Amino acid sequence: MTNSLQTLVAGLTGLLLITGCGGKNIEGSVRDNFGNPLAEVTVAINNSAFSAITNHNGVYKIDYVPGDISLTYSKEGFTDAAATLNISQKAKYPMKDVVLIKIPQKGGIFLVGEDDYIALAKVAVKTKTEEYRFSWNGPLKRTWYSIDTSNLTEIAGTARIAAFADAVPSRLRLQQVDSEGQVGEAVAYYMGPKDVFNIIEEEVFQMEGFTIRRAPLDPGIYCFLTVGTTLMGAAVLMGDETEAYCIHLLEG
Repeated sequence: MTNSLQTLVAGLTGLLLITGCGGKNIEGSVRDNFGNPLAEVTVAINNSAFSAITNHNGVYKIDYVPGDISLTYSKEGFTDAAATLNISQKAKYPMKDVVLIKIPQKGGIFLVGEDDYIALAKVAVKTKTEEYRFSWNGPLKRTWYSIDTSNLTEIAGTARIAAFADAVPSRLRLQQVDSEGQVGEAVAYYMGPKDVFNIIEEEVFQMEGFTIRRAPLDPGIYCFLTVGTTLMGAAVLMGDETEAYCIHLLEG
């Protein structure tokens, strides 16, 4: 479902703006990361007057002078792409498709769906704290973190989570939540803190202005939270009024 997010391939097609040479052009097509053809993508050869705009099918043709050629592809609301070619003599040159990744129109975290991004529910993280009498070995304070699971974004089937965050990307972590909504807990001891958080390892890709995070997930409840670490290495939720972006993956 999200294979197109892994790479930006070199190749495009568009509407020829500068013509010539009897059809001996660079030709290709452009689509978005959901497989849709992209119209009105600007295709340009760097350091030249050659440019083109893709038509409604995402197709373009562009004239060129043989040699080292650097192509750029751009459209507002999408990531840019580029390709480098070396063409020794003038000829028709077909290229592979190029994929421009759609940039979410607002901050937050989104599931990459079949046709578009799906916003994850933004919920408050509730805390409950208990303090204990001093002990050299026992806990001094215990804090439980939980969410209300009654109004989450629900999606059927196993999916991959993609995060597009307007927060500090390096501190957003994906966690599994139990059926009662408990996110985790932090316990303070005399010798230092300990934590119990079910943090899930992700693939993280830094893009232009956002971050893509991927992880194969079984059905269940998952949240992205802003998580930091103490000097002792324990995980903690950042801030007193922490918010989470959550999703409930249902059985397919």
